[in-house]
Amino acid sequence: MKPEESLREAFEQIKAWMAKHDAELLVQNLAPGASEEQLTEAEEELGFSLGRELRALWSLHDGQHEEMNGFVEAFDLYSIERALAERDCVLNALAFLRESPRAVPESGLTKDELLSDAWLPFAGRDSDGLAVNTVSGRVFEVLHDDSPPLRLHADSIVAWATQYASRVVADDYRVEEGFGDYYLELRDRDAERRDEERLRFEQGERQRKQKMSVKELLDEAVARDRESAAQEVLERAQRTSQAAFAEAVSLLFAAGASPAFLAGTLRPMLNRLTLSAAQWQIIAEGGARIGNNAIRDIALARARTAASS
Repeated sequence: MKPEESLREAFEQIKAWMAKHDAELLVQNLAPGASEEQLTEAEEELGFSLGRELRALWSLHDGQHEEMNGFVEAFDLYSIERALAERDCVLNALAFLRESPRAVPESGLTKDELLSDAWLPFAGRDSDGLAVNTVSGRVFEVLHDDSPPLRLHADSIVAWATQYASRVVADDYRVEEGFGDYYLELRDRDAERRDEERLRFEQGERQRKQKMSVKELLDEAVARDRESAAQEVLERAQRTSQAAFAEAVSLLFAAGASPAFLAGTLRPMLNRLTLSAAQWQIIAEGGARIGNNAIRDIALARARTAASS
């Protein structure tokens, strides 16, 4: 298949996906193709050939109507004019690598590419993007704030476009707000899988706990030393009724929890508790154990009040 046909097919696949996923604006922002005259003028200004694939790309779309709402992930697709204006970013990256030969192997550059000035960016934003060596035809990432600042990305523009289209069609991207109205962000499949597993676990835990009694829930919280879990049980009981809350507190004291656990669990609700003097003494001891003088002093005062009543 000719480069022109391959690029057109790849772009049509991406456009169809964008339209299906409410990102039609990204398609509408693409500019019409450049004329042969414009392409020839660019070559005359640069002093080197654009190469067949870059010519084919700009013949298909000479960049975008407006900056932002880019077609290439978060990058704008550059017009000929903008590529010429942004070319220094690539040349600066090359200059760094020519002075830092140790970084060259990691970049993937050949010796001829390193010494060549026949480079043009065709997509980017904020000095990062994609550039092509028009002699070798290979595509490199431009990473102005990283080392090496150039890294091999694809063997050709057609290969890049085909790979990008394949990933878009495979739903490896999602539409996100930003960089204009929105853009395509590469999905983190591992993170999504972890989130799904976490949600399934949480749902399973909710279902499991719904079948447990208050006593079972409190016993489990004490056994696992989870004050927050015990607090959730008490707060749920309190929303039910004052009697349910009082019963839950009694069950917590009967669960064999340490004074420190009791103090830590009951700390947010001290002013709502009605306890015996002996129970307040346990809370005071727990407050002292965890170094919370406020809990200790409140509990001692309430113990004295309970003892005198």
